[in-house]
Amino acid sequence: MALGLSITFGSAAWGQAPAEPVLVPTAEVESIRAKQDPFFLDVRTEAEIKELGSLPDYYNIPIDQLEKRLDELPKDRLILTA
Repeated sequence: MALGLSITFGSAAWGQAPAEPVLVPTAEVESIRAKQDPFFLDVRTEAEIKELGSLPDYYNIPIDQLEKRLDELPKDRLILTA
């Protein structure tokens, strides 16, 4: 599965200046994982995941629920979204 990933820093949602998202090819995820312990967030709907599949270790919060569920995201880890 070829997904482009967006890297976002967890602190952006907690009152600090948001970092610009960075698109990272899926092939680079393992390199990032080797250097850090990122939190994988899938913001697609359940229907989109059923249709397209997902990646292992991804935590799903559909984008339309994200604002209400921000407390579920880690504040001290790099967040990779798909």
